[in-house]
Parts: sequence; structure tokens; C-alpha cells
Amino acid sequence: RYSAAMQQPGVDGEQLQRRWFEDLASFVERFPKAPEAAEAMLQLGFRDEFENREAEAVERYRAVVAAFPDTSQARKAAGAVRRRESVGKPFLLSGTTVDGRAVSTESLRGTPFLVHYWSTDCEPCKVDLARIRERHDRYGRKKFAVVGVALDGDKSRLTDYLSSKPLPWPQMHEPGGLDSRLAEEFGVLALPTMFLMDADGMVVDRNVAITDLEKRLEALVGGK
Repeated sequence: RYSAAMQQPGVDGEQLQRRWFEDLASFVERFPKAPEAAEAMLQLGFRDEFENREAEAVERYRAVVAAFPDTSQARKAAGAVRRRESVGKPFLLSGTTVDGRAVSTESLRGTPFLVHYWSTDCEPCKVDLARIRERHDRYGRKKFAVVGVALDGDKSRLTDYLSSKPLPWPQMHEPGGLDSRLAEEFGVLALPTMFLMDADGMVVDRNVAITDLEKRLEALVGGK
């Protein structure tokens, strides 16, 4: 109903979304043990996070893990808690690139680095790619490294995009998109998401905006 209503002309998206979350909360209250409650709770946690109610978001995510421990929603929720609490901790992620090479963020220690979660159907992500490339070219890979995590469900679409617009940093990819292990590890629920790490591999910003990236890099790398 929500998806269909959002397609109607003249819809009040804010009001509709508010009603949607009210329906989710009502469902969880009435049917707390229903399998569908796991997804409803995850969506409510993401709403809390988006609206900067950090304690409430973490509480909801932990509740998903406790009530539905063997579900994909629990893995996402546990990852979201890990992401929310990641600042000042090591960022560890490994996987395989689109062209089959093994890559690990642990190998980047010694250089400040950025991990950019994106997909080809996310237009703001593509804008970010151009801005990130400017910084990457400016500082050079010895002073600033980048790893992409491409959360495309369709690998062929991703490879076509990268063939037409090659990027000079590795792109991790696994099947599943936002439901993949790569997304679950840090509970990435929306794109773009960017983590910025210092030269010791510690997270300094778990959701850096592209508009703030230059200033953060100046502090970590310095001018060229």
C-alpha cells in the first residue's frame, strides 16, 4: 500500500511516510513475534537513526538481534550497531573485487583511507565518485587510499559501468546488493555511505559527507 500510494500524483510523501512508520510500530506492538516484525523493527531503527535518535536506534537494533537471532535482519541490525559504535575502532573488511582479486582494508594501514558504499542505480553515489576521484588524484594513493563497496544486485550492470568509467581503486562486490555480507558487516542500510579512517586504520567518521571530505582529509593528510 505504501509503495503504491507513493506513486500517486500529488502525494504528501512526508505524511505518507509518517503513517507508514506508525503502521510498522503498531504491527510490532500487536505481533512482536511474527517473522515480519524483524523487518519492521529494522525499518523503525533506521528511521530513528535518520532522525538522529541514536540511543533509540541502537536499542531497536539490539532488540532485533535478541528476538530474531538467526535472520538476515539480525545480521543487518548487529552490523548497524557495529557501525554506530565504530568511531575510534579499527575498520576491518575484506572481500573480492569485481575482477576477482582479494582485497582487505587491513592492508591499507599506514595511509588514511575511505570506504565508499555505492551502487550504479544511486545517482548521488555517482556524484560522490567524481568528487572522491578529485581528492584521490590530488593526494595520490600513497597519501590517500580508497576502496569501493559496490552493492549492485546486477553484476553485469556494474562491470559495464566500470568499463565505461574506470576507477583507479578496487571495488569489492558480492551477490545480494544491500542484502549481501558486505552490507551486513556494518549494517549499511542506505546509499551512499562513507567511512573515513586515519593512517592507523581507525574510524574517524562513520558517515562522512562528500561536502566535508576535503576538510577531514586536510586534517589527516595535510596540503599537497
